[in-house]
Amino acid sequence: MLLARLRSKRNLRGQAMAESILMLPLYFLFVFAFLQVLELGLAAIVAHYAASSVARMAVQNENFSGTCFATIPEADVQAKVESLMFGGFMKYAGVKAAIVKNPPTADVSVVVRLEVAAFPFVNTAFHAALTDSVDGAPTCVNNDVVPINTFGPFNFSANPPYLFYVNGRSIARMNYQP
Repeated sequence: MLLARLRSKRNLRGQAMAESILMLPLYFLFVFAFLQVLELGLAAIVAHYAASSVARMAVQNENFSGTCFATIPEADVQAKVESLMFGGFMKYAGVKAAIVKNPPTADVSVVVRLEVAAFPFVNTAFHAALTDSVDGAPTCVNNDVVPINTFGPFNFSANPPYLFYVNGRSIARMNYQP
């Protein structure tokens, strides 16, 4: 009788281990997805702050030209954005700007784009879910820069290596211009 109980407890321990091993990939998927969402949230905060900072810098220095896709000196912008990034998981992917005329003033609209690498388990799940928001680079619509094909501020790369593109957008009001 005692021997039969010991054998049944030993079998239950083996069953628990087998079930744990079967659930391990799902556990890793949840952990990596949680970490990816945290990274994307942090990248969104940095991208929006960087866009605001670049817009203020452009208005203050008045160092831009053109209307739609106004040119802002790339070296200044890249240095400013990279000074705001930390942790090593974000990369600068570009900036687009436009001057929107609203008489008697004008606005500078800036979109800063950052890249965040997708985690191994997460990239296949997100790639299937975000097929409509693939590689949507910011474009000019009615003299304003807007990100297209986005899921909120996020885009996803269409081809490997899979990357998330995080778009931060800001508008700064310029002083009166005749």
